[in-house]
Amino acid sequence: MTRLLQAAVGVAVVLGFVAVQVDVSSAMGKAPKKEDLSVWRVNPDEMLEIPLFSEDTFPPILEPKSDTVDKTPFADTEMVIGVVVNGEAKAYPIGILNYHEMVNDVVGKEPILVTYSLLGDIGMVFKSLQGTETLVFSNSGRLYRSNLVFYDGRTRSYWSQAWGMGIKGAHVNEQLTRLPVVRTTLGLWKKAHPKTLVLSKKTGSTRNYFKYPYGDYYTNERILYPVANLDKMKLHPKESMTFVAEPDKKVVQNSFSGAFAQFQNSVVKEKGFMSSPFGSGWVVALWDSSFETVRVYAVSEEVTAVSGSSVSLKSGKKAAVKDLKEMPSSRAFAFILPGLFQ
Repeated sequence: MTRLLQAAVGVAVVLGFVAVQVDVSSAMGKAPKKEDLSVWRVNPDEMLEIPLFSEDTFPPILEPKSDTVDKTPFADTEMVIGVVVNGEAKAYPIGILNYHEMVNDVVGKEPILVTYSLLGDIGMVFKSLQGTETLVFSNSGRLYRSNLVFYDGRTRSYWSQAWGMGIKGAHVNEQLTRLPVVRTTLGLWKKAHPKTLVLSKKTGSTRNYFKYPYGDYYTNERILYPVANLDKMKLHPKESMTFVAEPDKKVVQNSFSGAFAQFQNSVVKEKGFMSSPFGSGWVVALWDSSFETVRVYAVSEEVTAVSGSSVSLKSGKKAAVKDLKEMPSSRAFAFILPGLFQ
């Protein structure tokens, strides 16, 4: 077996998708047939079809149910993606997202799409409204540089999770609106949002959402599927990073165009903050001890110090953190970012 096929078989067996013999010749990774490049933002040859997997092998949750904090079966130690929309808070346990990767939901009366790409540990939330239409999204069964690619049911356009952008079809180069999220434990999220809802384990699936299914993947050095620019990676492949990206209007084939910044989470935790140029301005990554996580904010200039609930700017001015605009950011493994953004 090829390394690609071995990886797919391993993941599929863990998930309970495969219990039969494999035809190696037919299960090799294939790129889609070449089409009119005008409808593609990326090189079709890099759109990997995962052997043995198909559309919705990781079935999206289309009719999610919610539990209150006193009814959820998940422990306070469960990692979640937390989001607040129009004053309503909801937490999405990673234990569920490991098997589904996508939830089409409504929070605060706003249709949203919750996504989690387990290969790169990227969790992002988008508004589902595109123009005047609410789109419903599903998993394409494909990857672009090891990142989740999903499609909308109306036009079957492909979308890149990390870019938040259409990469093939009627919505090519269009952007989804991102929402700020918090990656933290359920216990800390509940403490900050006592009335939060929690995604229910009643999904219609029989998966064990309380056991991590991928062994030591979070800590080992294995990279299962192709990525680009690995020569630019100086850290352990699974080093935990936080990144923020904002696409611009330029169309650059097979490449992200826009502002991008990344931060090593362990360094932010140790120092309390890190700042970086971002487009025409700056961003600062702050360690939020109340959630034990990194959060990113827009600032007008470089941050030189953090004291209590305010940041000091290079010019000598100070700004209260509560007055800063939080940027939609995500955690990610170090290995995946160079191929997507550099």
